[in-house]
Amino acid sequence: MLLGAGVDAAQFVGPLRDAPRFTAERGWDAAADAILDWVTRRPWDPYQQLRGRAAPRWLPARHWSSERFVGREAELWALHARLLAGKTSILSARAAAVVQIRGLGGCGKSLLALEYANRFQAAWPGGVFLLDGRDDLGTQIASLSRLVAGSRDGRTPADPQALARQDDRHLWIVDNLPPGLPGAEVERWLAPGPGGVTLVTTRGRQLSASVPTVNLGALSEAEALRLLRGPSALAGEEEEQARELTRAVGGHPLAVDVLRALVERDREAGRARPCHRWVQRLQAEGRDALEDADELVQSDVFLTTRSHSVTEMLRAELTALPVQAWDVLRVCAALADAPLPRTVIERTLVEVDGVKEAEAEAEAEDRVDAGVDALLRGSLVEIVEGGALVVPALIRRAVVREGADERAKRISEAVPLALAEGLGDVVKGHPN
Repeated sequence: MLLGAGVDAAQFVGPLRDAPRFTAERGWDAAADAILDWVTRRPWDPYQQLRGRAAPRWLPARHWSSERFVGREAELWALHARLLAGKTSILSARAAAVVQIRGLGGCGKSLLALEYANRFQAAWPGGVFLLDGRDDLGTQIASLSRLVAGSRDGRTPADPQALARQDDRHLWIVDNLPPGLPGAEVERWLAPGPGGVTLVTTRGRQLSASVPTVNLGALSEAEALRLLRGPSALAGEEEEQARELTRAVGGHPLAVDVLRALVERDREAGRARPCHRWVQRLQAEGRDALEDADELVQSDVFLTTRSHSVTEMLRAELTALPVQAWDVLRVCAALADAPLPRTVIERTLVEVDGVKEAEAEAEAEDRVDAGVDALLRGSLVEIVEGGALVVPALIRRAVVREGADERAKRISEAVPLALAEGLGDVVKGHPN
C-alpha cells in the first residue's frame, strides 16, 4: 500500500514493532515522538510532485524558507487543502476565496505562510504576492502594479487595475492583518484579481466565521526540542533539561527560538549545562529572565516578527486588554494548564466581590463573556471541548508576573472555594 508520494507502508513496520518497548519504558508520547522522528528521516519527499516545475514570480521579492522552521507538517497540508478548495466567503459586497492562519503573536503564523509558499509555490503559476498588514495598503498596491507591468524604477505610473486583471491562479498573502478591522476595510486587502486566493495571517477574529481557518498553537514537545537543540545531539540528562526548558515556555516558538540562541551562546562560551542554567533563571523570582534573554539575542533570532522580544510581544498583547479579560486570565493562571469551565470563573468573581445575589451572578456572567470575547479576539485563550478555557503557558506566566496585585491575590484565594462549590453541586446532583 502506498501512502502519498511513493511512501510504502512496509517502511513503518520497524518503528511500529518497537512501539511496545517505548510505551513500556517512556509512555505513548515517547512512542509517537520516536515514530515521527523515524518517519521524518526517511529518504522520501512528500513534495516531490511539486518539485521540478518552473518557480513562479514572487512580488515584491522572493522570501526563502527558514532553516529553523520545524514540524507543522499537518498545518501545511491543511493549509494547502483549504487554499485549493477555493471556498468563497462573503465579506460585505463581494465573494472572495480566503483562508486565514490565526494564533497568538510569535507562534509562527508568518513563518508558516512563507514556508507554505516556498514548498507549494508550483501550485500557484500566477505568482506569490506578499503584503504586510501593518504598512500602507495603497503604497503596496501601487508598487505591486508597477512590478506586474515590468517596471522596477518607480517612475512608471501605478495601474491598480493591472492586479485586477490577474486571472492565472495566484497566492495573495496578507501578513499580520491587524485585529479589529471592520469588514469593508478587510475587503480592501483581498486579492483583486479573479485568479487570486488570499491567505491572511492574523491574531484577531475580524474575518467571518465561515472563512476556513488553520489555528496555530504551541509546538509539540518533539518539535520544540528540535528547534531548541538545532543540529546539536542531546542525550540523557541534557536532553531532559532541554525538554524542561521548552515546557517552561509552553512550546511557544518565539520563546523557544530565543532560548535556542541563548543555549548556543552559552555552549560557545564553554558554560556547562546551559539548558539547566536557563531553566533555573526562568523559575527564579525577581527580574524576568526572558527580558534578559530578549536583550542578549536580538540579532540571533530569525522569526519574522518585527520585534524579536518575547516580553515586548506579551506586554503589547496584555496592555490593551479590558479589566474583564484580566480577571479571566487571573483565574485561569491560578490553575496552571487545566481547562477551566466558565462557571468556575464566574463563581470565583462572585466570591471575590463578596455578593451572592442572583443579579450579581448574572453580572459575573456578563463580565466573563466580555473578558472571553476580548481574549478570543487576540488569540489569548482557547475554547476546548465542553466550553472550558485554556490559556497558553507563556500568557499565564506573564499574567502571574505582570498582574501581581491585591486583586490577583484575592482571586487566587477564591479559586479553591469556587472549585469546591462546583464539586459540591456535582455531588448533590449525582444519583446515588
